[in-house]
Amino acid sequence: MFTKQQFTTAANNVKDLYKKRGLERTWDNKDAFSDAGIKVAWDVYYSVEKATANRDFIGMIIGGLRNDTQPPAEQGSGIDPEVKENFWTMNETTKKYGPAGVLKTANWSVLVNDAWLLAGIHAELKFFLASPRKQVNVYDTDRNRFRVFGRELAGLKTFGYQFEPSDWPQLGEVEVPPIKPQLPTFAEYQAGVDKYETAKNYPQLLGP
Repeated sequence: MFTKQQFTTAANNVKDLYKKRGLERTWDNKDAFSDAGIKVAWDVYYSVEKATANRDFIGMIIGGLRNDTQPPAEQGSGIDPEVKENFWTMNETTKKYGPAGVLKTANWSVLVNDAWLLAGIHAELKFFLASPRKQVNVYDTDRNRFRVFGRELAGLKTFGYQFEPSDWPQLGEVEVPPIKPQLPTFAEYQAGVDKYETAKNYPQLLGP
């Protein structure tokens, strides 16, 4: 895992890069790269490290958000209230952990989400996919860019994750880490996103 200094340096190193991609703001239009914004991202990252001390914690849950347990048919399942209740949520203030991590924070930004995903990769955790890998969940064809779930899938593929039968088939597919441990940076994550975030390449992330 990163130390706090390594994390802060890695985050500051991509400030201009994220700004060029239009990714430098929080969901409520604050500066994600302010000292406070980077601290939130670090606290989320560190919460994953703390969660791994719990022997019952087995992985992370990614997917599209759903406000209802009966989502639109074209989207399929996702991270709905039932998933959050059963597997618990985590954020920058979490002190008690459930069996898996679902990110839920009022201070969300792409930087925070990327920090959370990188923490799972650094900790060599499994990622459970709550949503099917359909185009509607992965890629916004009107804006020619990834949805958050697609960005997460691109990161996992970039860093060598592979699919295997799931411990929780009711949740969907599961991706497992490569044998060789990695400590990828935000810059390497964004490079992977750039590679797959095209009309030509994003279909490589789609699945059954």
